[in-house]
Amino acid sequence: MKARKPRGLIQDIVKAPAPVVTIRRTAAVHDAARLMRDHHIGAVVVVEERGLLVGIVTERDLVNRVSADGGDAGELRVAQVMTPDPASCPIGTTMSDAQELMMSRGVRHLPVVDRQGRPAGVVSSRDVMARQVETDRAMRAAAEQVAKLSTCLKSLDFDEVVQMVTSRVPEIFQAARSVLFFPNNRDDDAGGGPLLVSRRRCACPDARLCARHASAEFGGNGKDVVVADVPPPCHRLGGESPAVTVSLEIAGLTGAAGAAPAASRGVLCMCGLPADVTALGDLLWYKGTLIREILNSNLTNARLYQQARHDSMTDMLTKVGSRRLFEAKLEAELARSRRYHRPFCVAMVDLDYFKLVNDRYGHAVGDEVLCQFAQALADEKRDSDVLARYGGDEFLLLMPETETPGALSAMERIRCRTESLVFPNGLTVTVSGGVVQFTPDGAVPAEKLVRFADLALYEAKRKGRNRILQWSGDTPEMQGQHVDQERIDELQLRLADVSARSKEVFVQSIWGLVQALEARDKYTKSHSENVMRYGVGLAETMGMRPGEVDVVRRAAMIHDIGKIGVPDNILRKAGPLTDDERLIMQQHPLIGVGILDQMRFLERELPIVRHHHERWDGTGYPDRLADTAIPLGARILAVADSFDAITSDRVYRRSRSINEALQILADEAGTQFDPNAVEAMLRWVESLVAKLPPGKEATPADLLGACEAAAA
Repeated sequence: MKARKPRGLIQDIVKAPAPVVTIRRTAAVHDAARLMRDHHIGAVVVVEERGLLVGIVTERDLVNRVSADGGDAGELRVAQVMTPDPASCPIGTTMSDAQELMMSRGVRHLPVVDRQGRPAGVVSSRDVMARQVETDRAMRAAAEQVAKLSTCLKSLDFDEVVQMVTSRVPEIFQAARSVLFFPNNRDDDAGGGPLLVSRRRCACPDARLCARHASAEFGGNGKDVVVADVPPPCHRLGGESPAVTVSLEIAGLTGAAGAAPAASRGVLCMCGLPADVTALGDLLWYKGTLIREILNSNLTNARLYQQARHDSMTDMLTKVGSRRLFEAKLEAELARSRRYHRPFCVAMVDLDYFKLVNDRYGHAVGDEVLCQFAQALADEKRDSDVLARYGGDEFLLLMPETETPGALSAMERIRCRTESLVFPNGLTVTVSGGVVQFTPDGAVPAEKLVRFADLALYEAKRKGRNRILQWSGDTPEMQGQHVDQERIDELQLRLADVSARSKEVFVQSIWGLVQALEARDKYTKSHSENVMRYGVGLAETMGMRPGEVDVVRRAAMIHDIGKIGVPDNILRKAGPLTDDERLIMQQHPLIGVGILDQMRFLERELPIVRHHHERWDGTGYPDRLADTAIPLGARILAVADSFDAITSDRVYRRSRSINEALQILADEAGTQFDPNAVEAMLRWVESLVAKLPPGKEATPADLLGACEAAAA
């Protein structure tokens, strides 16, 4: 980007001087006087035979010499009255430099010469004064324009200020195109897009703007305002020379929350200035300097206000909305609901036993739980919903255009999502929630929406937690009641520990029964144990937390308990099953769930048992669930179950090799099996095979032995 040479206050000196009037040294003085009178000038330039400047004769010179001679010029020659070797300046000298030279030499006329020393014009003190008056007038007009702009930019809305900068500032410079650009130079955002880009008919791509800024192509060299030609790439995109760039600095455009506002450096680039404006270099610089101060101040103020407003509307820990944001959005939604007679719902949720999480694991873990829970809420909500942290572990969700059934369905998804979250130390949590609907003519007062959602939430906790209830109108207000919740929570936690131990004892009892049932058939002996080992290895490979792995392990141990209800002639049939026999066989997951359904402490294992024969494409049984609607544990068991079946002898076929089994799984990935689970199975088997002696072909016994060794 070639920088243009600075120009004069008003125009280049070559266009400024008066026409050249010359005279020879040998001419009479009265001829010089006549030339001045005829051309209305105050000086004539004296040249020699080759036309080179040798002197100057001014009105003052004539008056002084004639007065000294008694008022008679007589036969005086120009050579006798001229000022020899006068001060002069070359073409291209700026007006300010010419004025400084005239003042330092004490002259009122300054010849302008070309490269050969021939006179090209004369600048007089009158010219300087006239141009100074014109300059002052132009600068006052520029200052007035900038003052009006400053008034317009007083808005505290950052986006509005940015749009005004790219639309109003170019008008001051009469520019055809403009772009306000701030690059992203932070190390932690390497490769990210610009921090800010706002355009007005500028087609320069973001990547090109970043490259130009990085290479100081916008001007740089420490200059705040630069007039330059547009580079060829911009010219091809419609840019027109010259371009005026104003360096800017905005505080608060970057910087972490709670840190001092960081300063970001960018540029306002404008091109396509009219030709008669480009000559006014000093005036452009003056405008640019004023504009720079105004923009730096107003953009920084607007950005800091925007950041402060954002911080006040954002919970700093969880990064969701704050209570203040919710109250503002609720007020707006109430007004909209009354205007258009439309319903909406408010839901309140909080984590069960969260105080005990803090007490047992520490507040660092508690904060992580809150953040992950908030992220799960944000992921599950609609774009139009408003999520805010109300206090502690309580969150509010405002759901426009929603009636109670839809709100309950959405909250149920959130409840299930929360159950699947796993935290350090295998910690899992559940959530309770309450939902209330508002309609303009309904029974719920606007001022009690949050209160009624809170009552529904506590009713859900009273009924056992881990559930979502709607406010029914008969939920007691509980005024004047004070419950020692801390003692209740402590007792419930102790009972939960007892329940966990009871669960393991019960599962081990069931495990003995399963092994006894499988021992009746040599073809299915140890099948559940094998599936358990494969399932645990697969779950760990997929990155599941220890608590979730334990759920998969227990579910695998009991996944085929329902086969107790399938006749032996079907279980051991050597040939294909008939349609009726197949229907009976497909009942075994439901039979198993029916047997275990009363065991409330197996509530996380039972969905895995029920759905381990579902297919990824939705054609499985018993509920024809598809893809991620199938519980992850069930998807894992489906792969582990099939892998063991393929690599084991059955009454109706011989076993196949590990490689053949893996190829079958890969072929069915995306149809029968979860592709991620199959990919994890391939990685897990590969990791175990790599530990075997070189050249040894792996067998299922090798894999199971490695699993047993790892468990030990």
